[in-house]
Amino acid sequence: MVWSQAHTNIALIKYWGKALSKQNIPATDSISLTLDSFWTRARAEASTGIDKVVVHGEELNPVEEKRVLDWLQAARSVLTLPNAIVLETWNNVPKAAGLASSASAFAAMATALARVSLGYDPRFNSKEDAIKEIARLGSGSALRSLQASFVRLRRHGSENVAIEKIDTPLEDEIRVIALLLDTKAKKIGSREGMKRVAESSAFYEAWLSEHPTDVENCQEALEKGDWHRVGALMESSTLKMHATCMAATPPFWYFQPDSIKIMNWVTEARLKQKGLSTYFTMDAGANVKIFCLARDLKETGDALQEIVPNAKIQIASKGPKPHEEKG
Repeated sequence: MVWSQAHTNIALIKYWGKALSKQNIPATDSISLTLDSFWTRARAEASTGIDKVVVHGEELNPVEEKRVLDWLQAARSVLTLPNAIVLETWNNVPKAAGLASSASAFAAMATALARVSLGYDPRFNSKEDAIKEIARLGSGSALRSLQASFVRLRRHGSENVAIEKIDTPLEDEIRVIALLLDTKAKKIGSREGMKRVAESSAFYEAWLSEHPTDVENCQEALEKGDWHRVGALMESSTLKMHATCMAATPPFWYFQPDSIKIMNWVTEARLKQKGLSTYFTMDAGANVKIFCLARDLKETGDALQEIVPNAKIQIASKGPKPHEEKG
């Protein structure tokens, strides 16, 4: 049995808000790192009857099932697919917990569909371009999971996006400590949160206006190997994103007490230890991700385990493009 495996990605410079909601076009560019330790596997096969989605051997609840089945119908406008498909997925990352499970899921499912397709719409130059289109229709950040390592998602006008690998001397040196504080699904999903922020947050326009400079500065720092500048920009993007949520009507936030405890420790540790390469980021969920250079991994990980002893810790580094796995 052959599975298509795609990996999650964590944004350094965030994507938060959509320019075109139905087409899943992001309002801004973003920069991310694909991770090796978190992934989704998917496989698709022709069937009789109706489309069916199975996750970890079980059928989805009606709301989740509708989202995937609607996406599958949209994929049929891009790929030539069998009349009925069974789509099965497995993953090792909690859903809706701020760990980009939807990005890896839709990237893996898009790749799996391409394996059983008989062709693609002629408006696309290649099957790879068709995969990008259907992955994006599922999740705005899934495009980034189609590329390895550091990635920029770049908008071209109001209706087109592309992904570009960022070459950096830091590629093999970066480690990510994922602190799993809460693996339950968040109460306010990313799509709902983005919509509320765009419609009501007093800070949303400032977020949009400052974002292009943050993206360009981060890419430049990555290309030069200036990790401390990258880390500072990552933390700034994180806090700006969460500020837009707290300034929405009604306000909402993803922080939990331990999330704040970790971020406080990181900032204080850098003040105490000159040159420490440890920086934090948080997405739409309570779980905090710590980026650092390999040299500081053990010291940082040991300290964090003492600070939040009940947190599950997983270590990651740069991850690959989607690939095939047997099993």
